[in-house]
Amino acid sequence: MKKEEISSILKEMANLLELSGENPFKVKAYYDASRIVLSIEDLEKKIKEGTLNKVKGIGQSLSDFIKRVYFEGTHPALEELRQKFSPEFLELLKIPGLGPKKLFVLQKELNITSIQDLKYAIYENRLLNISGFGEKTQEKLKENLKFYESVRGKVLLSEGIKIEEEVVSKFPQLHAAGQLRRRMPVIDCLEFVLKDFSLKRFQEELKNSEFFYENGDFFLKFKDLNIKIYEGYKNFYKVLFEVTGSKEHLEGLKKLGKIKEEINSEEEIYKSLNLDYIPPEMREGMGEIELARKHLISKIINFKDIRGTLHNHTIESDGSSRIEDYIRVAKEMGFEFVGIADHSRSAKYAGGLEGEELLKQREEIEKIGKENGFLIFSGVESDILVDGNLDYGEEILEKLDYVVGSIHSHFNLKKEQQTERILKAISNKNFKILGHPEGRILLGRKGYEIDMEEVLEKLSQEKKWVELNSNPLRLDLDWKWLPQAQKLNIPVSINPDAHYAADLKDVFYGVIMSRKGLLFKENCINAWEKERLKEEFKYYEKRRKNI
Repeated sequence: MKKEEISSILKEMANLLELSGENPFKVKAYYDASRIVLSIEDLEKKIKEGTLNKVKGIGQSLSDFIKRVYFEGTHPALEELRQKFSPEFLELLKIPGLGPKKLFVLQKELNITSIQDLKYAIYENRLLNISGFGEKTQEKLKENLKFYESVRGKVLLSEGIKIEEEVVSKFPQLHAAGQLRRRMPVIDCLEFVLKDFSLKRFQEELKNSEFFYENGDFFLKFKDLNIKIYEGYKNFYKVLFEVTGSKEHLEGLKKLGKIKEEINSEEEIYKSLNLDYIPPEMREGMGEIELARKHLISKIINFKDIRGTLHNHTIESDGSSRIEDYIRVAKEMGFEFVGIADHSRSAKYAGGLEGEELLKQREEIEKIGKENGFLIFSGVESDILVDGNLDYGEEILEKLDYVVGSIHSHFNLKKEQQTERILKAISNKNFKILGHPEGRILLGRKGYEIDMEEVLEKLSQEKKWVELNSNPLRLDLDWKWLPQAQKLNIPVSINPDAHYAADLKDVFYGVIMSRKGLLFKENCINAWEKERLKEEFKYYEKRRKNI
């Protein structure tokens, strides 16, 4: 069992204990353990050797729990708690802002056990008289409930890819199509094309699987998911092509000529229209056909072009990996550089660094980089304060290689105020990269309201960069803004916002989004040579002046 799965089970255990009114210290121990296991590089070895209890924050009881989960996939105590609550009740935990603590109170005071119960209680204004709630909390829950229902049944790209791997390993006759094959950030329909089999034969050979028809479409039930299946055995590549491309992409191709019925590959389709082959993730009708006509598809960023990434957190703030861990993983990935950008002092919830701590970290970065023969840039993720200023004064910021400016508070400002706040931050001469510009958490919360066109114009004028945060929960800047950013000559920095060294691999999702947005390699700073980045950061100048 992977550490991410163990972490998820520990968090679930903590949630269920809290819902049961268990001792807060016990609850916290499980929450803490869910975070700690992700940072243990040799977790499997420690479990098998019986030394996990020596890790700080993991006592004997937790060690025994984790060991049993690792070998058996669950634990009797967890199963007992799962039986205690209905699936309808546990679904309430998925509503943003409604954690176990609040849910425990709602269940106790109003006997709320389902989404419908909560909707009715809000409609009747019953939350107003409960301690710890009130009008503002009720309105926020109402808004969050509406948002949750709008994303219900959808999955993140990262989840979709895992599902694809599982489906294909079990049913090799199926091939991903639709939004999944186009690698959309959020997927609301999982589609597959069946090769070499008719639907009837496929159903006969898999009699133990659940199949059903709905409005004339054929679905396979797989691990509580409904997967839509298209028959492609008579002309597989034509069907795969048609089910994969967006409506806009397919209509754009139709204008160029008729596509043959019998084809032996998708490449054949594009070649017949005098186009470069357009990979599935680009088939969105956003200008890719014109690029293919001009034979420019090869200029778009690819995985092999990535040399490093800049926005990563260490144990100095809220990360769980050391600088040396990042170097090791970066080398494994073939990177030439990595940047450290821990949280600034205003992010107290994330262990933000005071000015002196930040400068001390910069010295440590220099030392560790030399010892390991690896280039590490020294930066910070500075909070953009509500007035548009950055954390720290110029005397601190000018000594760093770069500053990632991000919003972590006051999400509810009016659009004009939020935009002005960001514009002012961009004007700061030490500001370099606008971090996760929209502030969204996919399937979790909407971003704050800003005028993105105005923000991009400002970044262009000031010659600053924009981040494409490649954490699969964010994927922010949205890929649809990339053509505009590229048109304005704004360099794009793909960053995993890593909190564990292994998170560097999330750059993968950022590259996919960049390819969807048709970002050229030359406009992606991750593909720039080290010397060019050093020049951008005034790397040598700062070290000569010892500032």
